[in-house]
Parts: sequence; C-alpha cells; structure tokens
Amino acid sequence: MSESDRVQVKKKEVLKILESIVKEKKKNKKMFIKYRKRHNVLRVGTHCCNGISVSSLITSVATVNPITVIVGLIFGSCSSIGSSLNDSMDNLNKFLVTRTTYNQLSDLEREIRSVLLKNHLTSDDLSNLIDDTNHRISLIQDSSLF
Repeated sequence: MSESDRVQVKKKEVLKILESIVKEKKKNKKMFIKYRKRHNVLRVGTHCCNGISVSSLITSVATVNPITVIVGLIFGSCSSIGSSLNDSMDNLNKFLVTRTTYNQLSDLEREIRSVLLKNHLTSDDLSNLIDDTNHRISLIQDSSLF
C-alpha cells in the first residue's frame, strides 16, 4: 500500500471519528437545553409560589382572613414541593455536565478540522491525530452523563 493510499484511508477514519463527535455534540446540546429549561421552569415556579405565599400570609395577619392563610399555606406547600423536585432531579448539575461535554466536543471538533486543513499530512501525522483524538474522547466520556 502506497503512502498516499494510507493517508487517504486514515483521513477517512478521521472523518468517521469527526462524524461521531458531531453526533454526540448535537445530542449533548439537546440535553443541556432540556435540563436548563427544566431547572428554570421549576425555579421560576418555586419563586412565584414563595412570593404568593409570603404576600398572602402577610395579608392574613393584617386582615385576619382565613382564606388568605389557606392560600398562603397552599402556595407555600407548592413551593416546597417544587424546590424538592428540582433538587431531587438535579437538573442544574445535569445541565452543567452536558454543557461542559458539549463545549469539550466542540473544541475537539474545531481542532480536528483545523489539523485536517493542513496540506501534506503524513500517515504518521494522521496516526497521531487518531490516537490523540481517541484519548481525548475517552477523557470527555469519563465525565459525560451518557
């Protein structure tokens, strides 16, 4: 097998690896958007319930109205449940981990593309690129959620 044939075969392998990186990157982007939305919705709901609860309880003290006490207790309970859900689902941590993985994969993709743009890559250069890429993918997957 000639040098140019080996180079072409290795370039094809690098492109396959690059394709899998892009696929994994897109999956992580979808997931970090999903976790961010979940976290934000639950957090906003909790804050709204807290606000309604506090204002209802303060109003009930001033007016001695049992309905505002009941409303305050209901929204206080909803706030507690929303906060517990958000904490138990650990949406913030999942968001941060998937966003970090997405950013690492994006950096790796850019680096591979920049190396591929160089002319006159030898077979050894491409072998080193493949080895380095595989090591970096392993490190990224160690800290990934899935």
